[in-house]
Amino acid sequence: MQATTYHDPAVSMRRITVIAREGSRRAAGAWDHANAQPSWILRTVLAVLFLLLAIPLLVVVLIAIAVVTVLFVILAFVNRALTALRNLVAPGRDDEGRENVRVIRRD
Repeated sequence: MQATTYHDPAVSMRRITVIAREGSRRAAGAWDHANAQPSWILRTVLAVLFLLLAIPLLVVVLIAIAVVTVLFVILAFVNRALTALRNLVAPGRDDEGRENVRVIRRD
């Protein structure tokens, strides 16, 4: 013979109530989380604002890089010209290719 168990309807109803409360709390939490997220309009406005700030900054940086590059090339040419001019005025080398050496010949 099998033993039958007795189920109290009040206990079952309490369990259902607890499960329903927990489910509604989770649903309310999910709803609050979804409402706290920015809408597509706000996301679009923020993206446009980011682009309006980032593009001019990028242009300024690229212009600065171009100016520095041109300045470097100009200064390299000036340095080469000054070096050539200095070598014309006072070579600083003797006939054998030694630099800044003063050779005293004692014949």
